[in-house]
Amino acid sequence: MHRRPKHRRMPGVQRAALAAVALALLALGAAAAEDHADRRACEAGDAARCHAYADAHYYGRDGLPQSYARAATWYDRGCRAGYLPSCTDLGVLYSDGKGVERSDATAFELLSRACDGEEAAGCTNLGYLHSHGLGVAQSDAKARALYRRGCDGGSGRGCVNLGYLMVKGRGAPAAPAEAAVLYRRGCDLGHVAGCTNLGVLHEEGNGVAQSDAEAQRLYRFGCEGGDPMGCANLGVLYERGQGVEKSFAEARQLYARACADDDARGCAYLGDLVETGKGGPADRARAITLYRRGCDGGEDYGCRALERLGVAGS
Repeated sequence: MHRRPKHRRMPGVQRAALAAVALALLALGAAAAEDHADRRACEAGDAARCHAYADAHYYGRDGLPQSYARAATWYDRGCRAGYLPSCTDLGVLYSDGKGVERSDATAFELLSRACDGEEAAGCTNLGYLHSHGLGVAQSDAKARALYRRGCDGGSGRGCVNLGYLMVKGRGAPAAPAEAAVLYRRGCDLGHVAGCTNLGVLHEEGNGVAQSDAEAQRLYRFGCEGGDPMGCANLGVLYERGQGVEKSFAEARQLYARACADDDARGCAYLGDLVETGKGGPADRARAITLYRRGCDGGEDYGCRALERLGVAGS
């Protein structure tokens, strides 16, 4: 359906002042909530403004404190008033257990309502429930159909998810050429994982012409758009000198960027360069930390590196 430095503690004498500031900020947030234009419009019957007000709580915008619980309250109001994107976003909160008690059954009901009204993101998220058997029997065939509806309605994620099932041959025989078309559409619709996945097909020559140059262009596009896997894949090209000038230093930077976004492979591969001193200073202790992050995130390379070094996992 995403390492922080340790801060020195502030002297105790400042705590009262900090508490006063916190209380003042809470008071300002409450005042902003009461006098928010979207709230007033929502209470006057504009369901779309209920959604906008919920979004402000979800993201902590417009002077409002971030609150998934408050976002859920106002998404619910928008959904009940017939605004289908609110049903989708409320369904996602129930699926993730953010601000509400997690319930796949409730998520399924809300996302079904949205999809029945041809809300593209609702169909895509409903497809995810079917693909993973959450609140409903697992079915790749149904997931495909729902992802298709989402994609046809303009959901880039729906296109990418459908493409992934096609590459893997889930629900039907593998069809990488069709997947490439879907990844391209997803990329064009702004879902950058589609750019990265299309890059993989070009690197492998799977369903499209093999092209390292096109792969690196797409990985870079994905990376710059915020997809950590795009950064990790581009790092591999720089480490190998595949389609780009070989540069361990550049690979380090890209792996670090991916790892900062919790990409397990990026952490593990960065660990390898840090351990061996390629592209920068060697640091065994830091390498172990990076391998552990990779292993904890499910990257087998990190786990095997820990075993090789005789170090236990977490």
